[in-house]
Amino acid sequence: MNHGKITNRQEIYLSEAPSRAQRVAHTKDVFFQNVRPYQRNNVIYYDDSLLTVFSSGYTQIRTKIDSEFMISALESDSFLRNVLVHSTGSNYPAISSKQLGDLKLSIPGEEESENIGNLFKMLKNLIVANERYPYQTKKITPADAINDLDKSDEYNS
Repeated sequence: MNHGKITNRQEIYLSEAPSRAQRVAHTKDVFFQNVRPYQRNNVIYYDDSLLTVFSSGYTQIRTKIDSEFMISALESDSFLRNVLVHSTGSNYPAISSKQLGDLKLSIPGEEESENIGNLFKMLKNLIVANERYPYQTKKITPADAINDLDKSDEYNS
């Protein structure tokens, strides 16, 4: 994963799948990395065109609020500090899905969380677009970044 996007997908037969491949993804599911969560290798799943299964090393979250807001809240420094306090292990700190589900997360109402989620998505797109073109002299607007990423998603699917 890179910037919350799946960058490498491996097609295998069900009979060859590792036992940890247990979480069937659905559109807008949030997947939270349970091992070394401070790495923030979390993702929102958007592509239902191909059956995708995630490792049990991720907690699958099907949220009623905006997924973009949810992933931003889960990746906030204050929430991750709380996750690490409840994690076990020093070299590979990990938290179980149940323990993660028991942690408190403050969230606003549905409309406000959607607006905040859209803002975070736009900012993330701007960061990715600027990282792709570090020496570009043209200023990239939010609309440019969104259009650029939408085009790249079509080719990466």
